[in-house]
Amino acid sequence: MNPEQTFAELFNMAQTLFGMREEDLDPDAGILELGLDSLMIIRFGQEIEQRWGVQLETAWFFAARPSLKTLADKVGAEAVPGASTGSHHGNQNADTVIASPAAVPPVSSIPAAPIFRQSDNPAAPGPDATVQLCVAQLQSMHELFARQLEAFARGSAASAQPPLAPPAAPLQERSSAPRPPRGFILKAADLTREQADFVAELASAHLAKTRRSRDKSRSSPVLADWKSTLTYRPELQDVAYPIVADRMAGGKFIDIDGNEYIDIAVGMGVHFLGHNPPYVEEAIRRRLDKGFGLGPQCDLTAIAAERIGALTGMERV
Repeated sequence: MNPEQTFAELFNMAQTLFGMREEDLDPDAGILELGLDSLMIIRFGQEIEQRWGVQLETAWFFAARPSLKTLADKVGAEAVPGASTGSHHGNQNADTVIASPAAVPPVSSIPAAPIFRQSDNPAAPGPDATVQLCVAQLQSMHELFARQLEAFARGSAASAQPPLAPPAAPLQERSSAPRPPRGFILKAADLTREQADFVAELASAHLAKTRRSRDKSRSSPVLADWKSTLTYRPELQDVAYPIVADRMAGGKFIDIDGNEYIDIAVGMGVHFLGHNPPYVEEAIRRRLDKGFGLGPQCDLTAIAAERIGALTGMERV
């Protein structure tokens, strides 16, 4: 695989997903230094897996802290032969890839989405981040529609052809070994007796302290909270459940079992000022007496827009 081509495709993928301008995306900087949240990292890993067949767990990004260049080297070295070489959003579940028996219009017959790069017209003034993000989104939509049209064309052409016998041999074989769900480790770890006893004692002690959280989080047949299974391991299946909070204040919270925690996640940034800051509570109480206008424009709308503009550097909000 051509290393330069791999890097170029990875760079373009990151630029589209992150909504960043080309000049702001430093290929030598750590990806985590770009201000991405965990959902963006998960999406980025999924796109890489669909495009090159390289499975990267979210935890790996936080442990390895790669740059785009080092990530491209890893992807190039571990890319699965036969992985998608074009659009990387498709979902292929078949174990083999065979030639389509129907006469299908080639992919090249569908116009390619225009790719915007600031360097295409160096004399023109550079667009701001909003314009570039909109262009990237339109490009993604164009690619999605092109893939849908291609699928419809294949389905129509296939239905018009008489059924054909399957080919004697597939053009390309893919591994039939089942792949575990993302983040799951289904095979038990090879632990010594001492290690296994330690893990069992730790899980038992944690369950004893947080049993109400376990019962509460598993009591609803409707709630599908998958976060606690992201790092599933057979040895820890009895404690694969979230902690259920009862009350929060400042930088701490107390769960429904009465245990107190220091909240280092702070709501993934939402509670950066701490839980229930008194001055925020007071401002909300004052405002509740007046209400928040949604049909008419609220008297705070312009003030909020000015502050968001000052925070983000945008001329208009």
